[in-house]
Amino acid sequence: MITNRSIYFKLFISVMFSGLILSFLSCAGKNRWATEVKWADIDIDQLPGSREFPEEGAFVVLDDGRMEIFGSGTISFSEFKRHKIIKILDYHGERFANVKIPYSSGVTVNDIRARTISPSGKITVLRQENIYDVNLYPNFVFYSDQRAKIFTLPAIEPGSIIEYCYNMSIKGRTLWHSWIFQEEIPTLQSRFTLIHPAEWDPIYRLYNLEVETEVIEAPDGFKETRTWNASDLPPVVNEFGMPPAKDIISRLSFAPIGVKTWDDVAGWYYELASDRMSVTEEIRSLAENLTEDQENNRDKLKKIYEWVRDNVRYIAVEIGIGGFQPYPATQVLTNQYGDCKDMSTLLCAMAGAVDIPCYQVLISTRNNGNPDTSLPSPFHFNHAIAYSPLAEDSGIWLDATEKGCPFGKLPWYDQGVPVLVVKERGEGQLIMTPIDSSGVNISKEIWDIKLIEDGSADIRGRMVLKGAAASEMRENFYYSSRLEMKQWLERYLAERYPGASLDTFSLRGMVPVEDPLQLNFVFSAPSAVLERNKSLIFRPSDIMIFRLPHFFRSRNRIHPIKFRFPFRNEQEFRIKTPAHYNLTIIAQSDSMVSEYGVSWISVSSREDTIMYRTGFQLDETDISPEKYGEFQEFLSSV
Repeated sequence: MITNRSIYFKLFISVMFSGLILSFLSCAGKNRWATEVKWADIDIDQLPGSREFPEEGAFVVLDDGRMEIFGSGTISFSEFKRHKIIKILDYHGERFANVKIPYSSGVTVNDIRARTISPSGKITVLRQENIYDVNLYPNFVFYSDQRAKIFTLPAIEPGSIIEYCYNMSIKGRTLWHSWIFQEEIPTLQSRFTLIHPAEWDPIYRLYNLEVETEVIEAPDGFKETRTWNASDLPPVVNEFGMPPAKDIISRLSFAPIGVKTWDDVAGWYYELASDRMSVTEEIRSLAENLTEDQENNRDKLKKIYEWVRDNVRYIAVEIGIGGFQPYPATQVLTNQYGDCKDMSTLLCAMAGAVDIPCYQVLISTRNNGNPDTSLPSPFHFNHAIAYSPLAEDSGIWLDATEKGCPFGKLPWYDQGVPVLVVKERGEGQLIMTPIDSSGVNISKEIWDIKLIEDGSADIRGRMVLKGAAASEMRENFYYSSRLEMKQWLERYLAERYPGASLDTFSLRGMVPVEDPLQLNFVFSAPSAVLERNKSLIFRPSDIMIFRLPHFFRSRNRIHPIKFRFPFRNEQEFRIKTPAHYNLTIIAQSDSMVSEYGVSWISVSSREDTIMYRTGFQLDETDISPEKYGEFQEFLSSV
């Protein structure tokens, strides 16, 4: 049984979304902070510099965090302390002098101290009036009570050392849910210490790191200490197409106090959300009116989903527990705005009003990293959707936040991940969401090109998109005016034919939202072909832009490559030549099949028209560093 679940989870809201790098060694005494540098086990004169780290702008000397649980019964609190030391090597590292300390309601940040130690040993202390309190998410959410203390350290120069420490007092006997050892710069030492009642048995996991847990045991009624200490950690190197940070960095994660199973997590969320799905007369009336002409539950659910998707704006207002608890469905309906959990709550309420089972689902999107199903915790998740196990279907997934996603489909970032379905009475079920194949995510272009003797061309084209490709295009166009769409298309055509002049365009598949999405356009190109020795030379490569190989030119690879989704791109050019011209085709038909995908070229002619078809299909979306060379060869041959 989980006690005080709402309190425990409320206190971690800011941590879950902030991506805070949590990390104690006692700071120098307040009286000596401005005059003395004295660190245990660290000799300031023996620290490395640019010679040892020629590619880096800074490195972490120490990142030390300590979490201690105090009190018992109804009067209790937790205290988190952090102490961090960074050496700045050159101007690239100056950005680490800008510090942000996120916190939420129920948390007090105090005793912030920061200073800069110059190469000559001069100490410049941060003035307290230069510490500011700001909104943590000024752009991500409409309003939130998640706050942050921010400051920038003074007198920064190459070779200087910055040091800061602070305390956090947190209401309730809570457990800090994660610690990140590794950063984008090298780390000499990173340590996390947990001091907790001995009768507690913390559940935790270490990822991408092998260190021994140092335990100082104690009998019940006293406190036990656990320490994780990591040294000489390399920087996290940024590479195109790398997995989410969670999947590759060295980190430590805890299950919240009292959480042992996924039913505990589901039960906690059910307590927060179940009464928010109450069916009011207004909700029932809307659901019945929308579905009265539909013969089966699938069609009814489609009408409900499309109404929520098309009529509820994505706006997040997160105050206190609001980062986890949805607003009541009736309030979401009245306001016609809400975030992901608000929309899924309204979906479930409206479905329930016409007797269709529909459940809330907690999900970690693919760009957030894979959740560890062996460590039950709500902190894995960053999104909420809905799921209906209709009898006439294997189940229907619903994400109304994606305005370009048709009914029965999921956005690519919701696909192929384990999710927690929160069922009746708070029972939890882990299910893997479906994933589309390359044959579903299709982008096809067809151009009818009429060549003119002066080398120009009149062109009619259409772009036909399905699956993820269509959803992304719709999402991009959803809030765009017709002028903005026109400007996008003009840039697209100009990349292929400089000087292209767009005459007309039309778009189908936006409203209603359904595949395929088709963009039709007519334009003229002043220099569509090369004129040489009374010949017109058409080169398809001039207009076929295949950028993928350019992102993988590096000789070596550190991280796996993780593509967002498998896809299939096709292009077809029908080139009609001027009268009295003879056709000569140099290109040859060819194809290639690989474990990574397929590519092909097909060339043919009939009378005065050349048919040129080409395509590329990516089937393998996860490529290990060991297979990087083979994948490069595959792209090069394409």
